[in-house]
Amino acid sequence: MLYGLVARPLPDLLGFVTWAIFVRFIVRGRYPLLYAVSFVMTTALELYGTGLGIWTWSPVLPVLMLPAGNPPTGIGAGYAAMDALTRRIIARIDRARAGRRLAEPVTVRPGT
Repeated sequence: MLYGLVARPLPDLLGFVTWAIFVRFIVRGRYPLLYAVSFVMTTALELYGTGLGIWTWSPVLPVLMLPAGNPPTGIGAGYAAMDALTRRIIARIDRARAGRRLAEPVTVRPGT
């Protein structure tokens, strides 16, 4: 992480930000093991893909204008964040479905 901040032409600020996100997920997240495995696996995939030249990261992230390494040093945290967001969205969908099931009227037929 420190190498990316000081030893490149542009500091890897995106990597620094994603490391901070990762630390938050590990320390305060509900599923730290899930996030840790996601981080390791996706970081390995990113290093493999960029090492072979299959894809490259832009030197500056277009939307946020943050300088980034190739790949950013903490890119696995981005995938951990996507995992967390997906878990939250699915939980909300499940709660909404359960609420609808409880709100449906129950019809009782006479004689049953």
